[in-house]
Amino acid sequence: MLQDLPELIYPRQLVRAKRSLCGRVTLARMPRLQPLLAGILAEGDTHDARVDLRFALDDSGRPSIWGTVQADLNLICQRCLKAVPFRAEGEVHLGIISMNDQMDYPGQPNESIFILTNLANGGVFGVQQSPF
Repeated sequence: MLQDLPELIYPRQLVRAKRSLCGRVTLARMPRLQPLLAGILAEGDTHDARVDLRFALDDSGRPSIWGTVQADLNLICQRCLKAVPFRAEGEVHLGIISMNDQMDYPGQPNESIFILTNLANGGVFGVQQSPF
């Protein structure tokens, strides 16, 4: 049985240790998804998204996160307003860069960059999207 993923991680430490995280995130904790689902999920609901993440250096030596996310959903059909089963699957690939690395990032001009911001002492980081 899959465990709940932690709410807070230390991505650079996970990259250094070449760790993986495999677990679940309860759909009830995804408020933007709620209006699209057939039926409201309660906090204790067992419906979840399965997440598998790997932390390592990419081919260029930059810290990165790769993985997959999968969830079986009952969506509301916009035509007949009935429940429609739908399997949502997606791949994750995030490059982790710091503010100091941002100027040296060799990405495309219109590509989004993820910036790690120091949130507290001890190297706790949060991911924030920055459009270019």
